[in-house]
Amino acid sequence: MRVLKCLLLFLLLVIAPVVNAQETSADYGWPRVFANAKDTVTVYQPQIDSWTNNLLKMRAAVSVTSEGNQVYGVLWLEAQTDVDKDNDNVFLTAIHTPKWSFPSVRDNGKQYLQLIQQFIPDTEVISLERLKSSLAITEALEERKESAIKNDPPQFFWSEKPALLVMVDGDPVKRQISGTEYSRVINSNTLILFDTDISTYYIPVYGSWVSSKKMEGPWTTVKSITKELNSVMKTCTAKDTSLEVFNEPTAEMKKMLAKGALPSMNVATKPTELIVTNGIPDYKPINGTNLLYVQNSDQDIFRSLDNNKLYFISAGRWYNSNSAAGPWNYTDPKMLPADFAKIPENHPKAGVLVSIPGTVQAQEAVIQNQIPQTATIDRENAKAEVEYDGSPVFEEIEGTKMEYAKNTRTPVIRADPFTYYAVYNGVWFTSRYATGPWIVAVSVPANIYTIPPSCPVYYVTYVRVYGYNSTVVYTGYTPGYYGCYISPYSTVVYGTGWVYRPWIGSYWYGAPCTWGMGVGFGWSSYSGWSINFGWGYRPVYRPWWGPGYYGPHYYPHYRGGYNYNAYHLHNPGTVRPRPDIRPNQTGRPTTYPTARPTTRPSGGNIQQPSTRPISPQQPTARPTTRPNNVYSDKDGNVYRPSNKGNWEQNKGNSWQPATNTGNLDREQRARNQGEMRSGSSNPGSNRSSGYRPAPSRPSPQPRSAPSGGRR
Repeated sequence: MRVLKCLLLFLLLVIAPVVNAQETSADYGWPRVFANAKDTVTVYQPQIDSWTNNLLKMRAAVSVTSEGNQVYGVLWLEAQTDVDKDNDNVFLTAIHTPKWSFPSVRDNGKQYLQLIQQFIPDTEVISLERLKSSLAITEALEERKESAIKNDPPQFFWSEKPALLVMVDGDPVKRQISGTEYSRVINSNTLILFDTDISTYYIPVYGSWVSSKKMEGPWTTVKSITKELNSVMKTCTAKDTSLEVFNEPTAEMKKMLAKGALPSMNVATKPTELIVTNGIPDYKPINGTNLLYVQNSDQDIFRSLDNNKLYFISAGRWYNSNSAAGPWNYTDPKMLPADFAKIPENHPKAGVLVSIPGTVQAQEAVIQNQIPQTATIDRENAKAEVEYDGSPVFEEIEGTKMEYAKNTRTPVIRADPFTYYAVYNGVWFTSRYATGPWIVAVSVPANIYTIPPSCPVYYVTYVRVYGYNSTVVYTGYTPGYYGCYISPYSTVVYGTGWVYRPWIGSYWYGAPCTWGMGVGFGWSSYSGWSINFGWGYRPVYRPWWGPGYYGPHYYPHYRGGYNYNAYHLHNPGTVRPRPDIRPNQTGRPTTYPTARPTTRPSGGNIQQPSTRPISPQQPTARPTTRPNNVYSDKDGNVYRPSNKGNWEQNKGNSWQPATNTGNLDREQRARNQGEMRSGSSNPGSNRSSGYRPAPSRPSPQPRSAPSGGRR
């Protein structure tokens, strides 16, 4: 029951935000139409020029109807971004207009700019899915961080029947259980007992026990189970709720157990992955290619008819072998047989396209891994808790003059003898002492971002401070904080590939790991990139959130994709805009946690909005049925698709055939895709898109990390 509750919590924290994203999104469609008594302004969906940290630069085609005359132009916009990945919202604040173009009117349409500025709200909301689709076309994200990852193959176990993988973090370390002859292996998330009298290991498996004289096996079924063995198990699981035992078999496991058999046991003390097929591999051809795939496995196993090699992908990395027995060798993804890139998008194995350089799917995965989850942190209320196993123990960070703390689950860095930095739930804190007290950091030294992947706390280099004022700090992190990294081949992989030494003292603090979780990526045209944990028949680790109290945790069998970017771990001091507060509403709450300041006071590196004239008559927004089909280019020209399938360019009072359309076809496809993913049932349609009444639901509440979570 405890494991079931943990799984339900995992589903609520990670899966539910994706399922409910469409329900809670505050983006009600484009174009946006604003009007007062005599003027109407239509703003079409913005196109991105660049997105660096939390500064978004974009341009939008606009039309202005005033006193019966309609003109088209382009508006360049800059805004600070606050990303709410849970609900598919990007809040735009400090919006200003550095440039505009109305080429068909005198003075470049300065009078129209003044009119439009009256309508620009303090806060605007756009779907993150729309922006991601646009980014796939413009490639506007800057400062791409490619990691010096390792790709050394782990140990592979291949099984043609239901199997379990038990991971031990290095050589087993035992601690005596008071009042018994048993010890417990503390550096494993699975309950492993050791009988000191007869030098035998025990693991509970689905109501039975298996035993072995050696950790690596062979493991055999215990025929006579003592009451003391079960009693010790109950004592251990009651004392340490992070421990998992195998007690919820899959359907295939149940069939095996009904016959009196147990699954194959695989216990590993070094990086290992388990490959499982349901019987002898059953190969099926992939149409249009010289590839075969194993259809009786949940994992991605292929054979190339060109060289007769087996190919397997794990944690976003490719490996090949001449046979299932190995040895397995790393495969440079650029050296894969060309037919891998030809796998159809609707094929059951199309998910591997995200791990093939040059594909649209790989590009989209890279983009998603550059977009930060952001938050506004209340400097007074945000707290950090750092606990050590004894007195703080520090170790030098290779290639730097800094040190990191080894004996805590919270990443703590000693930048100099009198300055310490820590990341707690995605927020930087600082202190003069290793033990605190900790306050929210308003800046972080640049040398912290030189920490190499060989260091266990490398993931903190994906957490940033964007700016601050007297009351709040603007912060964010990209998925590298969770272990998803961009490889030098422009694909996304999980984990650095480095094998780190854990801390084992009174407690075990596991370091980030790459292998043993059965990590796989997926993709679909509707949901985009996703990540899966737990393939095959074994229990699986949940996603790794940081050095846990007892390291990564097993969960029962679970397989399914989810938007890995959806989960966030910001501090309880987080303040976030409400999606049910529309920009044209004046009554905005200002108390934590359901609101944020409507403007950002000066301070830090926060860019302030430009001064805008005040309209004598407050404009109101209204629904529209206009199609979202007008585009701009970087030169300030305006285009729309014609009824004949070509493009037309606006020439003032008329539309004329366009001769140089650049990426407009791709822009149109991206906009339609973003429309679909943001919840429209009819992409590209004349969707009603003005400001509507807000959904009657509370704003999303900040979440704390799970036990042993990412710190």
